[in-house]
Amino acid sequence: APVRPASDAHIALPPAPSRAASHVYPRHVFSAFEQRYVMPQGALLLAFVLATLFDPGKRRISSTYSSIDDGGGAARDPYMRMRMRFAVFDNDADFPSLVRAVDARLAEAEAKESGFNAELNAGGLRVHRRLSRLLPVAYTPRVFRMMPFDVVLGLTPPHRLTGELTAGLTEPVFAGAALAGANACVIVPSRRLVTFNFYLQETLLGHVARLDALLAPELISRSETLG
Repeated sequence: APVRPASDAHIALPPAPSRAASHVYPRHVFSAFEQRYVMPQGALLLAFVLATLFDPGKRRISSTYSSIDDGGGAARDPYMRMRMRFAVFDNDADFPSLVRAVDARLAEAEAKESGFNAELNAGGLRVHRRLSRLLPVAYTPRVFRMMPFDVVLGLTPPHRLTGELTAGLTEPVFAGAALAGANACVIVPSRRLVTFNFYLQETLLGHVARLDALLAPELISRSETLG
């Protein structure tokens, strides 16, 4: 669905028109790929997003991605356990090689994470908030449209719909965020289904269909088995 105008939605939209799209797939499809490549499913899911959105000609893909742990900000904010980390992935036209590269880069990035970047970013935001009050003319909407990453990635923990409050809820579970100036994908694995929730500049929206093509081998083989 089209994004509402900035005057109506009260947000600063990115320079290019943006659109949202969600795709839903059976969870067992990704379990089959996990067994095929012998790689963690988290790295596999992120690799599917990268292969969907970016052409092989793009050698490196910069990203910020969410991680659910205490991280270096636990003393500052013990309640909010989601941290944003940064990684540059080496792109590869060969999908199995891309999955291995993503897994290795995630392991490297998380092994080096000391909490320093989280604290540095939090301190920098505080400074910008103060400066924006003192010099509002320097902080136009265009400033906040700048996103220094090719993609923002989110992988939520697997959802288990249990308890009285979830009695009326069913899968699939959708999630996402409208980030001005960013291309983003939030992946939500549940018990039976996985959703890929894209928020993209319109020029990339046509790439989302590639995800179906990437998953086609397992989707087709599974339908043949059930038939």
